[in-house]
Amino acid sequence: MLRRSLPLLPLAWLTLAGCRTPTEIVVELAVTGGPPPAQITVQLGRSTPFVQDPPSVPSFVTPSLDDPYLDLLVTPQGALTEVSLLPAASGPTDLSVQVLVDPGYTVAPATAQRLTFLEHHSQQVKFTITAPKPDAGAAPHDAGTHRD
Repeated sequence: MLRRSLPLLPLAWLTLAGCRTPTEIVVELAVTGGPPPAQITVQLGRSTPFVQDPPSVPSFVTPSLDDPYLDLLVTPQGALTEVSLLPAASGPTDLSVQVLVDPGYTVAPATAQRLTFLEHHSQQVKFTITAPKPDAGAAPHDAGTHRD
């Protein structure tokens, strides 16, 4: 497939040279230390409360209004999931992003991250979700002291 694309590369470069960087904020959800939770909540806030669900979302995202927030219920797509957020045409440019996870999992940063959409600028905010350690509360078993 790469070989077929090479002759088109100069033409593609000319086309891309005229494009501008999208105005977006990419939320990166990285899961470490084990399997991802069944669902991750990305809570969005802004200076003007959300009054309706976004017009379109990817199939792994379910929007839910939680006055004054907009919760995006994300089904992880593996160890790394990214969600691109675009500004509303007539909405405010400020945005706060906080990630909430199931008990046992931890998220860093744990507090809301405040951002501003910048025209023709793609920004990224990363949240690292750490899975609970397996059997963290169980006492270690010493095979050498077991007696029948």
